[in-house]
Amino acid sequence: MRLPIGMVSGAGDARPGNSPDEDTVVTRRVLIADDNHDSADSLAMLLRMEGHDVRVAHDDPQALAAVASFKPEVALLDIGMPGLNGYEVAQKIREADVEATVKTRRARALRSPFHKTR
Repeated sequence: MRLPIGMVSGAGDARPGNSPDEDTVVTRRVLIADDNHDSADSLAMLLRMEGHDVRVAHDDPQALAAVASFKPEVALLDIGMPGLNGYEVAQKIREADVEATVKTRRARALRSPFHKTR
């Protein structure tokens, strides 16, 4: 997953090949809201490995609290969360006037014979 690249103070355009310093790393404050703990935590781990500051919320109250305190630049929201779904959380983020890039996603559960027997 690639996050939107922004400007780095004093570095000019931070896109690969356009930056005066190729070692410049652009990190983002990322909020992941997903009621599937494994999915959210795995994605958070991958983004942290890329150097991003990540917060995970597993329901809508946690997501809205994180928006208020963490001020994410990017929010990845599960549209199938119970309570307020990802679209509704995105609307609340916009109403809170937080300048975040909001992406919604629909996670599909695996359906295999193994999952049916459990």
